[in-house]
Amino acid sequence: MNTTRIAEFANLPRTTNNAEILELSQVGLIRESERSTPHMTYWELTPMGIELLDTYRRLLPADCLVSIDTLKESNRENCLKIINSLKESEKTKKTLLEQLGIANKELELCLTFLLRTGYLQLDESNNTLYYKLNISVM
Repeated sequence: MNTTRIAEFANLPRTTNNAEILELSQVGLIRESERSTPHMTYWELTPMGIELLDTYRRLLPADCLVSIDTLKESNRENCLKIINSLKESEKTKKTLLEQLGIANKELELCLTFLLRTGYLQLDESNNTLYYKLNISVM
């Protein structure tokens, strides 16, 4: 994830976010990703960071739950728009993009979040990917 996205999801000011990233990097929990470019720095968990996160999830699962309610307002609204749209029927990313008027990067971010938190599922039909609600979560 790049620095800007981390700041957006953590709802941190950029200066605070940079200090947090520097600290996590210095203690060996994150490192610069190979995806980094001269114009954009991406970060990823180190093996130690993954192990610590897994341990934390196992010991304090409630603290690790991220939900739509914990997102900043604009991301929360976009996620709710996606969910409400998918209540009608499953849709492709292109259809969601056209219907909801969410910027492509923001839509991608919200879809990834909703998939990883179990709100959505991917389905394939005729070599086309469709997003649909995960009924067991709703």
